[in-house]
Amino acid sequence: MRSNITTRSILRFGAVAILAGSLALSGASVASAAPAGALVAGEVSVSGATAASGKLKLKVTSRPAKNTEVGKLLVFKGTAPSKLKRKTVMLQLKVGTKWQTVAKSRITSKRTFKVQARATKAGAQRYRVAVAATRRTPAAASSSFGYTVWAWYGIAGDSVSSSRLYRSNGDASIGGRNYPESVVFGWTGYSVDGWAEYNVNYRCTQFRATIGLLDSSKSGSTRSFSLGVDSISVQFGTRGVGAGLPVKADIAGAYRIKLNTLRDGNSIAGYATFGTPQVYCSSAP
Repeated sequence: MRSNITTRSILRFGAVAILAGSLALSGASVASAAPAGALVAGEVSVSGATAASGKLKLKVTSRPAKNTEVGKLLVFKGTAPSKLKRKTVMLQLKVGTKWQTVAKSRITSKRTFKVQARATKAGAQRYRVAVAATRRTPAAASSSFGYTVWAWYGIAGDSVSSSRLYRSNGDASIGGRNYPESVVFGWTGYSVDGWAEYNVNYRCTQFRATIGLLDSSKSGSTRSFSLGVDSISVQFGTRGVGAGLPVKADIAGAYRIKLNTLRDGNSIAGYATFGTPQVYCSSAP
């Protein structure tokens, strides 16, 4: 009798053990079949892991005009998702294939931001606003915005051909005022007209300079000035010793410009000068 009870106990224990093993195998199968990222009984989620795998968007509500100029302030304003409150926001410039941070600010408790920087280089550029990823929040970025940044370029010293140049690039004093990077023509009243040509390669829209005679020119000397814009001539008038005259011209669509100093019947020695001649371009000519 005692022997039979012991045998039944052993059999019952074995059945329970087999059932437990079956359940364990079934549980393992369920766990392995669960989709990636899903929680299985006994697992613990890592705080922020789900959020960090998503993507957030920054909305720019105010930004600069399409074209701007070197030295001008670029201001971007916008809003951010709630989870990015008080995070650092970056203004980024695309350099090659990478984004380079040029300014930083902070998103307010009201989810707004303002970040700004000055344009430092001419040419076609692309900007965006971004927030770096953290353990609790994913990275965020706005759409990118393309700009053409313009700048004034000095042309002194870059002539492709010239005649009667006295100084191709240097300081010049006109009416007691110094003009750096100037172009000076010598003694044009005695012989032939002076001129110098510069390629602007269709990249520029404006020309500016101050015309006049060097202070070292003799009293009574005068010279006429003009600008060749491809086949068009822009007349600037005649100048003598004394204060310089600021001049400008439209050169949009031009391939080449030509600084001209012309004989006007005056044979008194003088140095015709274009003080600090510059062109306004979307990139270096």
